[in-house]
Amino acid sequence: MVYSLHYKHMQIKLLSIFIIGFSLFSSAQNAAKSPYSSYGIGEYGGLEHATFSGMGNNSIAFIDSITLNYNNPSSYAMLGKGQPLFSTGISARLSDFKSGNSHYNTGYLGINHFAIGIPFANNFGLAVGLKPFSRTGYQFGDSQIVNSEEMKYVYRGTGGTNELFGGFSASIFNFKGHRLSLGANLGYVFGSTENERISYINNSLNTSGGVENQGYTFNSINLDFGLNYIWKLSKASSLTIAGVYTPNLKLAVEKNEFLAYAANVSNPNGYSYLYETVENGTIAMPSTVGVGFNFVTRPKNLEKRSNVYELSINGEVKMMDWSNYETSFAGITTRGDFENTIRYGVGAQFVPHYNFLDRTGGAKYIYRIRYRVGFNYATLPIVVLNKQQSDMAVTAGFGFPVAIQRSSSSVNIGFTLGQRGNGSSMSINEKYLGINFGVTISPGVNDRWFRRFKID
Repeated sequence: MVYSLHYKHMQIKLLSIFIIGFSLFSSAQNAAKSPYSSYGIGEYGGLEHATFSGMGNNSIAFIDSITLNYNNPSSYAMLGKGQPLFSTGISARLSDFKSGNSHYNTGYLGINHFAIGIPFANNFGLAVGLKPFSRTGYQFGDSQIVNSEEMKYVYRGTGGTNELFGGFSASIFNFKGHRLSLGANLGYVFGSTENERISYINNSLNTSGGVENQGYTFNSINLDFGLNYIWKLSKASSLTIAGVYTPNLKLAVEKNEFLAYAANVSNPNGYSYLYETVENGTIAMPSTVGVGFNFVTRPKNLEKRSNVYELSINGEVKMMDWSNYETSFAGITTRGDFENTIRYGVGAQFVPHYNFLDRTGGAKYIYRIRYRVGFNYATLPIVVLNKQQSDMAVTAGFGFPVAIQRSSSSVNIGFTLGQRGNGSSMSINEKYLGINFGVTISPGVNDRWFRRFKID
């Protein structure tokens, strides 16, 4: 018996796409431009998966055969049989910041993920990918009068961290409308940030002052766990209950720090170093736990309808224990001044005709588009003027099927309109518009992977 070169072609496709995606992701730095990124190791969120961002950014219980959900690793086993998915996306964010009398606009653009999911043997799935973990990017200033001269202060930071991950999922129970799946991601977090404070006398004859710089290089192993239970209530409806958990992460950190004096603080070549140190230490990050649900319903009488709609309603709660956050260098441990956070989200997706492969007369393209809306509210770990900051947003999105050769490929776009802050005029208040664009690519029905073909 002789087999075709199908497996070899599959391996070449997989390797080529992953190498190209990894190169693009690595070369595209996700530059944050937000004062919120000056806290801790940087800012989370804001670079969201396009599918989930349209539904209030709820992903814990959204288990779908045509969506690669790396936020819940138990989902990999639910991908379509013989149908690997290649998923990537780009996020943009436009922000308007206001604090006291200061007001400015900014924005950023970055790749939010690149991932590949591969189901196999009916009840198992694998995934590998790269995604942002945190990002730092800010610059702001202050001034005061010292001895009749203006002393100016500039604070700025750059950098970020990414996570390279691999995941495995298995359906451990599947019987009479009940299915339970478990999964885990093993990730490697790496990256670097730089934080700098400059103080100098500001006049036409003198820009002398001091420069304090702290650079951090991070690396660590990270774990994520997930589970989902799908209960098929009837032919027309189902309920999914799911959960995720990320244990406390301890980052290994190398800190490079210096303090310098300069006659001209804008000329690094003229720095006179007062001290330079290199220290190894750790930063303990918060643990995360989240639970969610997704209820899906279709018409009860499927046979007598030309367009079979599908409505899904989802919600989730996610909590982060920031009491775990601490830094440890040279035997000195410092706890962060952060508050625990909680996030609530609700969302919905409506598809006028859920079978995107249907080409009958009643299933026009406009009926196969996925329409999404959502809302979320979250507290942030940052406290300003004894009041915890919050983030609130409304969302909307669309999923456009690209059924070339009857594949489950799609193009997704999500919009987020929100605001952060605590309402105080002395706090940092932000109004923002987020745009998330994503593409999912899968082979057509005549190019299923992990099948053997005989040649007579």
